[in-house]
Amino acid sequence: MTELLASLSWLAVLSATVLYFILGALWYSPLLFAKAWMNVRNITEEDIGKPNPVIFLYAFVLQFIAVISLALFLRGWVLNLLQTAHLPASGPGRESSLRWPELPVFSLKHP
Repeated sequence: MTELLASLSWLAVLSATVLYFILGALWYSPLLFAKAWMNVRNITEEDIGKPNPVIFLYAFVLQFIAVISLALFLRGWVLNLLQTAHLPASGPGRESSLRWPELPVFSLKHP
């Protein structure tokens, strides 16, 4: 498990987490959907009050965990595809021998 975690691109994970956080902030901002969200929920800005900054830390940590989980899933999925197709993880000729209809999405058998 430590090898799998070490093989992740942590800069990409952190960048995706920051972008995910920014998208969430924009989504609920007055620039996009804050007023529509408040209308649907029947609340006003006075009802919301000043937000607790700790909730943003919780959101960032949970988004970081979600991005790591997705990165691990995709890494395992791609490695599984390459193993079941008997392709090298990298190297010459990899692109030319890749035929999509023959690649299974998931496989319980390991070569």
